[in-house]
Amino acid sequence: RDIRKQRVDHTGMNKGRAYNEEELLELEFGDRSFTAEELAELDSDWGSSSDKFKHDNFQAVVDAHDFTMINFYEDWCGHCREFAPTWNELESSVNERKISAVDADGKAANVHLLKLNCVDF
Repeated sequence: RDIRKQRVDHTGMNKGRAYNEEELLELEFGDRSFTAEELAELDSDWGSSSDKFKHDNFQAVVDAHDFTMINFYEDWCGHCREFAPTWNELESSVNERKISAVDADGKAANVHLLKLNCVDF
């Protein structure tokens, strides 16, 4: 990259230091907003294999939330079957906002949990 973003004060003078990579990513993706329809699609059930994996933008799901936790599973897997009730309970509690999450600064975090069938992925 030959672009160097740097903080400036209200007079346009250099102030502080250059942004680090994490700050550049936040600047690039932090202001992304989604319509209610887009969020509904992104938050819909990714675990269903009956839809033949209709979702086409996995990155958008990740970008739409501060934190995204994914349970990769397969129906025939015994461990997946044993874990399913625990995951389903946690998933509904988090996605229905019965459990709230905060980030390291104490701000409310937008967390989303989803299930993804490994075979369809």
